[in-house]
Amino acid sequence: MDTSTILIYTITEFILCLMPGPAVLLILSQGIMYGTRKSVSGIVGVLIGNIVFFSLSAVGIGAVLIASKSLFIAIRTLGALYLFYLGFQMIRNSNGNAENGESAIYPNKRLFIQGLATQLSNPKAIVFFVSLYPQFISIDQPAIGQFATMGIISVVIEFQVLLAYAWLASTSKNILKKSVFEKIINRLGGFFLIGAGIRLITLKNEA
Repeated sequence: MDTSTILIYTITEFILCLMPGPAVLLILSQGIMYGTRKSVSGIVGVLIGNIVFFSLSAVGIGAVLIASKSLFIAIRTLGALYLFYLGFQMIRNSNGNAENGESAIYPNKRLFIQGLATQLSNPKAIVFFVSLYPQFISIDQPAIGQFATMGIISVVIEFQVLLAYAWLASTSKNILKKSVFEKIINRLGGFFLIGAGIRLITLKNEA
């Protein structure tokens, strides 16, 4: 990959990472409830999910998954159900049903699993990788090195973007009343995740 291609890819990746989606809403919720440091576990989960999809795309399995209508629909349905679950949990917590002190002791492992499962539950991500990355691959250079370069750039950029979202959410609770702001974030995030699940489960397979 030449310098200009890397620059164009980096700018494209940065802009796409800024777009709100289920992962961003989840990290915002984790940031407001558990703080920036703990939300890093969720961010790592999201990034590992991306690495899985990226690796599948790089070896061509992503195209196979897209071509298999029944498998794609099965993954999509399971993903939608999990997004429903996370959405209802966030709305439930906004009503004050979370256990007292939960935000202080919530295990990092649980936040990591939330991030990983949220990302893996969306098969649209693998469609995104399969569609985007070939546009930046040069047939005159080894593909593995180019995929690795794009993967590293993607992870570095998305980590910083998601960390910024988590920090903003965590900092905002010191500006507004925590109970009110947390309720708003949880309800908006919950409804967004449920909406994303509905959108995901009603998508037509284009394979």
